Amino acid sequence: MAVVFEDESLSYGELNAKANRLAHYLRELGVKPDDRVAICVERGFEMIVALLAVLKAGGAYVPLDPVYPPERLRFMLEDCEPVALLTQNHLQDLFAEFHAGLPVIDLSSATPAWKDLPAANPRCIDLTPQHLAYVIYTSGSTGKPKGVVVEHRGVVNHIAWQSSTYGFGRGDCILQRTPISFDASVWELWTPLTIGARLILFPKVSGQDSTDILRFIERNKITIAQFVPSLLQLLAHHSSGELCVHPRYVFCGGEPFNTSLTYRSADCEHADLHFGQSRRACTGRGDGRVVHRRSGSSAWVSEPSRADGREVCFRSVFR
Repeated sequence: MAVVFEDESLSYGELNAKANRLAHYLRELGVKPDDRVAICVERGFEMIVALLAVLKAGGAYVPLDPVYPPERLRFMLEDCEPVALLTQNHLQDLFAEFHAGLPVIDLSSATPAWKDLPAANPRCIDLTPQHLAYVIYTSGSTGKPKGVVVEHRGVVNHIAWQSSTYGFGRGDCILQRTPISFDASVWELWTPLTIGARLILFPKVSGQDSTDILRFIERNKITIAQFVPSLLQLLAHHSSGELCVHPRYVFCGGEPFNTSLTYRSADCEHADLHFGQSRRACTGRGDGRVVHRRSGSSAWVSEPSRADGREVCFRSVFR
């Protein structure tokens, strides 16, 4: 299985065929490398298909969260200048006043225009590693939101480094719960699909309730997950062993790290806790040091000052 959402699943063959048909349609609309395609969808299979289709067509996806205020959605659409908008029928009213001239594609249509297009992979011979993969906007807390562009080579390097460093494999079940409008979602989406693992979509209705999250981890036998420190602290407090039985790795970042988490992680003999954060890329990682270890379990904290100038998967970074 490639993707699991609630009580349904998509195989890799099914996901590939669905994404390819939509990608062919996007190519017919004129989507080419570095073109931005806006995506505003609810969590589910349509979200994964749409994201993959944009990449297969050669474009760069720009995620728009349906919960954003109309003025923020308007600004992002005007700023990124997309060639198309992928959305769902019940969300189209969000854009009723400001999508004049922009092709709007209804992903929830029962008879989509691309249903009879080829299921084979589209050819994008003009696509290079230097072309854009996605554009994600900052929160705008210091002014207007700013679009951060990331190229394919950056995403590929990150996936190659992460999967080889931590030994991710086809047997892993990776939790995807970060909204796609945040860059932390990128590795949750593309690492499992690149290495043949299983991507487990967390349902929107469960929200932030720690009990729901722990039950979800147990029910779906999640082996890899990531949380911000404050949520991980809450999960550790309420956990009756769910964080210790199935997860092999728990990644943590995006907020200041509470070192008390390292001692809680020591109660989990099979799960490793890793911490790193970065505003520009998906993960910031130092060499790491063992803060607390017990029976093979370890908690790692990144040390950026030690990482400067050291090779990170085909790249060297210098202070």
